[in-house]
Amino acid sequence: MNIAELLGIDSADADYLLARRLVRSDDKLLDDLIEIRRIKKLTQREVGEAMGVSQSAVARIESGERDPRLSTLRRYALAVGADVEHRAEPFNAVVEKRSEFANRAVRLAASGHGGRWVPGFRDRLDESVTRARAIEAVAGAGRAR
Repeated sequence: MNIAELLGIDSADADYLLARRLVRSDDKLLDDLIEIRRIKKLTQREVGEAMGVSQSAVARIESGERDPRLSTLRRYALAVGADVEHRAEPFNAVVEKRSEFANRAVRLAASGHGGRWVPGFRDRLDESVTRARAIEAVAGAGRAR
């Protein structure tokens, strides 16, 4: 049993999937900005000076201790010379779940087993495909109404 099941969270729920995707997008944006800072060999102090904040404020942003506003992230991006693009589009839970299952299957297959077959992999893959088909069927039935 995983934490979502213990908390009674339906991991196939569209809102749950969207929330997870949004959090991953936020994390990736911050990780990308930090990586650009490091590639450009900028210190947190230099970024802070360009932003008009202290080095410790930059450290709190980078550690995730702070939940920065978009304007703060824009100032950070400007300080490190990064172009940031925002986009909004309708969310398709069926596509997201299918993608999640496919990514998990690839990770399992390549997870340090030196090309050997992962025990139980076929069962987990079959279960993932079955779940994806069930989600797609439910979503299709909802659209037909």
